[in-house]
Amino acid sequence: MINELEPIEGRWYETVAGVVFRIVALDSDSATIEVQYENGDIDEMDRNEWNGLSLEQVEMPSDWRGSMDPGTDEEP
Repeated sequence: MINELEPIEGRWYETVAGVVFRIVALDSDSATIEVQYENGDIDEMDRNEWNGLSLEQVEMPSDWRGSMDPGTDEEP
């Protein structure tokens, strides 16, 4: 199944396995997407990985405390 959601910086997503993360940066030059998981860990994926995920867009977790940028935890 191909993921039809576009990665949008600042938005939250959840995989079918229950993994919650937000997009923290998009790099169009290298076609990479930097994500931060609900637990605060940072990771990077390429566009092919993103397209292969089964995702849905979700609201910011109510107990979110892992922000990289204090004061920017609001939904875009």
